[in-house]
Amino acid sequence: MSPPPRHPILKKYRGPQIQRWLFGAWTALVFAFLYIPIVLLIIFSFNSSRLNIRWEGFSLKWYGALLENNVLITAFKNSLIVASATTVLATLLGTIGAWMLYRYRFPFQRAIGLLIFIPMVMPEVLMGVSLLAEFVHLLKLPLGHVTLIIAH
Repeated sequence: MSPPPRHPILKKYRGPQIQRWLFGAWTALVFAFLYIPIVLLIIFSFNSSRLNIRWEGFSLKWYGALLENNVLITAFKNSLIVASATTVLATLLGTIGAWMLYRYRFPFQRAIGLLIFIPMVMPEVLMGVSLLAEFVHLLKLPLGHVTLIIAH
């Protein structure tokens, strides 16, 4: 019994070529799904309309409003302070901790390794509420940059 005839377009392609093309098309669709909303957000940020349902014209008024909003500018500055301090401290502590875990053997090493992974599996909301309760009620620390950096 002879194999069924192949479609004319598929005659010149072999299995791996078709598979590579399908995976490439799938990858392009995933990237489009991820990045098209970001591109649209950037484009519509220049829309003069209050509602971004339709395009009414090019404008920079929303960027002007952003630069006049002191609450957002203060929040951005605070985010930069916390992010910078957290990055430096996490890099230093992580490097020192990794070096110590690699270089030395000590009791409870596995338990400490397990404790390192707990923040990664604990839900963020639960972690945030727990740290808030610890800082405010247990340690009586004032909330601010220091407690945010410790929490991060």
